[in-house]
Amino acid sequence: MFGMVVSAGASMLSDVEWNKRNMMIFALSVSLGFGLQLEPGALQHLPETAKILLSSGLLPAAFIAIVLNLILPEEAADEAV
Repeated sequence: MFGMVVSAGASMLSDVEWNKRNMMIFALSVSLGFGLQLEPGALQHLPETAKILLSSGLLPAAFIAIVLNLILPEEAADEAV
């Protein structure tokens, strides 16, 4: 089942037009997600509920990707890599 999820995600990413804006969104969200999952001590001062939600890596990665998609200027999307 995990392999199917990975292959579906790779298929979706192959259809993306990679420009500087999209690469920045992808890189930051994946880095934050992996970072919080691999270093849960970064969340030690948060309440227990926040630790549970943020330590999986999925929720913070999705949140930062959505926020960056909304705030990064579209002008950066014009420059293809």
